[in-house]
Amino acid sequence: MAASRVRVTFTGGKQLEQALREMGEEWATKAGYRANLKAAQHMRDRYVEAAPYQPGSTVKSWKRKDGTVVKADYGHLKENIRVRRDKSRKQGNVVHLVTVGKAFWGRFLEYGTRKMAARPWMRPAFEKHREQAVDIQLGELNSLIERAAKRIRGAKAKK
Repeated sequence: MAASRVRVTFTGGKQLEQALREMGEEWATKAGYRANLKAAQHMRDRYVEAAPYQPGSTVKSWKRKDGTVVKADYGHLKENIRVRRDKSRKQGNVVHLVTVGKAFWGRFLEYGTRKMAARPWMRPAFEKHREQAVDIQLGELNSLIERAAKRIRGAKAKK
């Protein structure tokens, strides 16, 4: 099963883009990292709230062909939802993913299988909260740009 990704692209904001350029590449990348991480953590928390939960044991066991019994504890879906950084295809971009980790069955619930109808939980949460995530990103970027501007002004005043 191929990984599903949802891409959110912010277009416009010429002033924001200019301010990030003026910060320098290193600062702008750090600011983008922090802003993106906060937005991803916000979405992770919303996904945890929306994820189906079935109480009980999470230990699964199966018998191999050689007769040995193997056990694995994958945990509950809510416990496995994580944020992780991913490589960007473009230099200067920052990518964070919200994944279901070891809880592979979360994808089966979301998209269904040929034997089970889909019971979406992640997409509805995304649609409901994506604007909040963008607002969190923009707010964090703005505050970091202001901090960088204060530092630059302070350095110029000392000269």
